[in-house]
Amino acid sequence: MRRCMLWTIAVSLVCDLGTSRNVCLAQGTVTVSTLAGIGGSSGFVDGQGPGARFQGPGDIVVDALGNVDVSDINTSGGYSVRKITPGGLVTTTSINGYHLAVSSFGDLYVSSGSGIEKYTASGQRIAVKTGAVPLGGPIAVDRAGNLFIGGGSTLYKLAPDGSSTSRPGFVSMDSIVIDSNGVIYIAGNGAVWISNSDGSLQQLAGAAGNRGSTDGVGANARFGTRLSLAIDAEGNLYATDSDNATIRKISLVPFGDQFRPESVSTIAGLAGSTGSQDGSGSNARFFNPTGIAVDQVSGAVYVSDSANRTIRKITGAANPASVNPPPTLLAVTPNSIAQGSSDTAVTLTGSNFIQSSVAQIGTTPVATSFVNFTTLSAVIPSTNMGSAGILDITVSNPSPGGGISNSVQMSVVASAQQPNTTPLPIPEVENGMAQSGYVILTPDSDTSTPTAFVSYGSVQNGIVQSKAGILPISLTTSASVSVEIVRTINRNLGVAIANPSAQTNTVTLTLRDENGTVVGAPITLAIAPYSQLAQFVGELFPADLTGPSFIGSINLQSAVPFAPLGLAFTGATFSVTAPATAPTTSVMPIRSLSVGAVADTPTAGIVGGAGSVIFPQFAFGGGWATQIALINTGTTTATGRIDLFDSNGRPVAVKLNGVAKSTFIYSIPAGGVLILAPRDQNGQSPL
Repeated sequence: MRRCMLWTIAVSLVCDLGTSRNVCLAQGTVTVSTLAGIGGSSGFVDGQGPGARFQGPGDIVVDALGNVDVSDINTSGGYSVRKITPGGLVTTTSINGYHLAVSSFGDLYVSSGSGIEKYTASGQRIAVKTGAVPLGGPIAVDRAGNLFIGGGSTLYKLAPDGSSTSRPGFVSMDSIVIDSNGVIYIAGNGAVWISNSDGSLQQLAGAAGNRGSTDGVGANARFGTRLSLAIDAEGNLYATDSDNATIRKISLVPFGDQFRPESVSTIAGLAGSTGSQDGSGSNARFFNPTGIAVDQVSGAVYVSDSANRTIRKITGAANPASVNPPPTLLAVTPNSIAQGSSDTAVTLTGSNFIQSSVAQIGTTPVATSFVNFTTLSAVIPSTNMGSAGILDITVSNPSPGGGISNSVQMSVVASAQQPNTTPLPIPEVENGMAQSGYVILTPDSDTSTPTAFVSYGSVQNGIVQSKAGILPISLTTSASVSVEIVRTINRNLGVAIANPSAQTNTVTLTLRDENGTVVGAPITLAIAPYSQLAQFVGELFPADLTGPSFIGSINLQSAVPFAPLGLAFTGATFSVTAPATAPTTSVMPIRSLSVGAVADTPTAGIVGGAGSVIFPQFAFGGGWATQIALINTGTTTATGRIDLFDSNGRPVAVKLNGVAKSTFIYSIPAGGVLILAPRDQNGQSPL
């Protein structure tokens, strides 16, 4: 007889608690022991440990006391909820239904084909008003008591008052989980997704429709068809990969009010190998693992191993909640203070704040009061507001775990009017090494994209000699720009092409005269991943094709979307030309950045994705300056990040608003403005 059991897996860990996030690496021996159940032995019997029997365990949750609730096929062919104590005692409750969810208050929600019922921690049964919402799909509940139900490819939200809304257009959902910040994660079509409040889906890990078992980062990972999700106290996701007979972990890093993928790994089982034997790591075996849950207090991961007819327990994969979470800072209100102000109270909003969280200016702590897990109150000392400039505000959570949040900038605004003195030269602009590349603006999820405008200028002795500006450029696969060349007066067209994707972009350039006739042979440029190219047309094509003067156009085409820009020069004077582009619905490719050796160069996180915009060119130093202006036309605070990359795609530090870095975190109140620019010692921008 094949022996199957409830497994306890103990993992020896090495944890680096000195970073902003716990990094835990499994090493050493993974031990497996019997907690309850006998593999291959079907039944519906209560009992202690191996004396209990299951017929087909399905959905599973853990309550506030560490008890496991699991739906199991009963003797009538329906599903009953069975309770397992931390000590392994299995009993059958009077509750029937398959899909389960548990709230932060310990309330159990059970869904069946006929309705949804709520069982409070005190045992009270309450029928949930579902109205016309279809039943039978996966369910989850957030901190506010809102219930989310997967109905085919539509996500329904049931508020505590019984009202409902829906978000159409989703993949068919296998599982739903919600983190402590209210972010909704969905498993479906062999991938894991984030549900955005605007009704869109953002693919987080895996590739929809592409099956496999490969570990990797984000879209490079592969899953089987059927996934069930759970989330731990740090925001990491766990999945039963039923088709592969494995348990997967999606390690996430904080980004705004969400988390973004760091890696997908197989923590137990071996893809394609079923069984129930004891073992370590990939030597362990599962057989159609179906449901998964995490005990937020102990960090234990529970799996309903359906075909083995057992419930398994994995320890060592998740950290217990006693480890302090890494904080995330979204906004500081107000985000500007007048120069010379007295001590000023500000409100910090974000996530994962705890009683011992401390606000910092740079690395200096300031008086901080805990309000709740998303709000802190802090006092900015008057000594920090003696002169105009930028304050970098962060939040620190102590160890174990904990860490320092991303920074949000707060402006100390010069009192009264702008200085009326003669503008002063800015050394890094006029004498510094010339830097160029491109800019990407990435809004945080669930916030609007501010209207962005970039100005370019040549500067001498603090005075702008020539200036032009442009709105963001749409990604395209075809663009055309007018060309005028007069060599005797140094008139020429500069072309900038940014490739924000992870693959080499082959762009074909075709030159035409004013009659539309192709001049010479088209040329092909191979632009490396995440790179940018900026050259004059007179340099790209042989001089004998354009002669001493030329009027016509240049067309750029590629199979991979790119961002183009034209800059028309006549000597030192220039203007910006927005290309005529073919319409495209391309979304900015996502790029994951790791923390740099220099603070905020870059800030770790995700660049690109829905709502992101790109400027294909910036120039700084060597007499050139670039200014980035953001206007929040929305009704709520806009938050996100701005990243600058050099022509090789590397994050490049540029001194804007008195701070040199490649990543600038922004937080702009409704109707507010943020201007990032090079500034002289009086706070003036030449632009």
